[in-house]
Amino acid sequence: MLKKDLIISLVAHLTLIAIIAVINPISAMLRPKPEIIIVKTFEEMGGGAKRSDPEPANIAPPKSGKTPDEVDDTPKIKEPEKKAAPVEKPKEKPKKKEPEKKKEESKRSTNDEESESKSESKDNSPKVNSDGGIEVNEKVGGTGAGTGAGPGSGNLPYNIGMVLKVIERNWRNVVTDVNPITCTVYFQIDRYGYVVGEPIIEKSSGMTAFDQGCVLAIKRAGQFPAFPASFNYQYIGLHLDFEYVPGM
Repeated sequence: MLKKDLIISLVAHLTLIAIIAVINPISAMLRPKPEIIIVKTFEEMGGGAKRSDPEPANIAPPKSGKTPDEVDDTPKIKEPEKKAAPVEKPKEKPKKKEPEKKKEESKRSTNDEESESKSESKDNSPKVNSDGGIEVNEKVGGTGAGTGAGPGSGNLPYNIGMVLKVIERNWRNVVTDVNPITCTVYFQIDRYGYVVGEPIIEKSSGMTAFDQGCVLAIKRAGQFPAFPASFNYQYIGLHLDFEYVPGM
């Protein structure tokens, strides 16, 4: 029974294979054949330009009458305009003004000296007060300027030089220094030659011993010469500079 089934299955398979082998050639024969298209290039067809080149546009000939082939269509680069170089003006050499400056400085120095001399003359000239007194500037010591009548008292009928000599003889300076020392003391002398009140220190030297010695020199002098009859002033106000100069 088994053999019978096996034989039947084998015969069926063989029959199926035979049917397939017969059907395939018949279907291949019945299929339509593909059309063969022959492609020719544009050059083979007689064209002068490649297909990739753009078609030339209808370009009108230029006014000059030249053909498009003769016209140079390359873009022209404009050369930059050359600007004229600015003309440099010759530099002027600075004028030397040093001599003028020196002249101005010399003039200033002379003017300053003149002004100082004028101020000194004004300061040393006698000044009359409203209360009938007269003010005079003098100095003693140092350079020996107080040994005679000062520049402000030369025209007075009263001998102020004698007053200065008396004060200088009574001056006891106990201070020494490497620098000059100056103290200004103001005091008044009445018509009879006496000192009015107490001497006043107008400008201190910064050294108490030196200042006190100047005041004591005036007090020790005592009485000075009286005014002459022709000297019509109530008192003399004397601004006296005491000067110490090292090495004198």
